[in-house]
Amino acid sequence: MLVVSGSRSTRPLLVVGVIGALVMIVVGMTIAVVIAFARDVSQRLPKNWYGLVTGVDDRNRGNGTALCTWLARELELTAGLPAGEAPLTFGMLWCSFPRRKAA
Repeated sequence: MLVVSGSRSTRPLLVVGVIGALVMIVVGMTIAVVIAFARDVSQRLPKNWYGLVTGVDDRNRGNGTALCTWLARELELTAGLPAGEAPLTFGMLWCSFPRRKAA
C-alpha cells in the first residue's frame, strides 16, 4: 500500500501522476524496442545475409566438411553412386536405374 502524506485533495493528483509516469515508461520502452528492432532488420540483417548461409566453404570450395558438399556426398553414397562423379537427380530417384558400387 502506498502511503502518501498530505491533504486528501492532493492524493488523487499524486496517483494520476504516478500512473502517468508508469504509462510513459512503458510507452518509452516500447518505442525503444521498436526502433532497435527496425534498426536490426534494416541494417544488421542484410549484412548477415538474412541469416542464410551458402552451404559451402567460401574460402575452400573443395572442403568436404562444408554442409552442401558433405550432404551431396552422403546422398550419392546412400543412393549407391560413386561420390563426386555424377550428381544424384530426381529422375534417378523416381525411376529404377542400375546401381553402381560406391567407391
